[in-house]
Amino acid sequence: MAPGVSIKENKTDILTFIEINDPVIISINFVPEDYHVDFAFFSNAKRFVQSADTYCQIITTSNINTDKNTIRLNYNSLASAFDQGYNSYIMALKLLRRLGIESVYVAGADGYTDGKKNYYKSSLKSSRGCDKNYNLSVNSAIKKIGVDVIYITESAYK
Repeated sequence: MAPGVSIKENKTDILTFIEINDPVIISINFVPEDYHVDFAFFSNAKRFVQSADTYCQIITTSNINTDKNTIRLNYNSLASAFDQGYNSYIMALKLLRRLGIESVYVAGADGYTDGKKNYYKSSLKSSRGCDKNYNLSVNSAIKKIGVDVIYITESAYK
């Protein structure tokens, strides 16, 4: 689960999907208020600090310094999957693929659209400017990782 505005707009559909399929839910760089997640993956220190007090198991990359009991992974081993620098969504997918996961259902990975609210909370907004080419690069990186992504909310990464 990524922090796109679609997790707010499609809450009923997402909760129905969760009820029917009982998936393991991993949030990426945030802990949602309206959903129970099993794990939260953090590769961004600022986002980690914003969500530091949480109920779920935390997975962090090695660039995050913490005294908390987390599953800690090497940042560089996951970050190299994307040609435009850091992308936590790509890093999480790369991790899942390394764990043998072949397909995932994703909500909230909306992508970036100019003039549109891209995050469900303004505090999660990235300062990075992104355009259609960025979305295409994300899509290309997903294909290279080799995990089948099934979007349960709209995404510019399709």
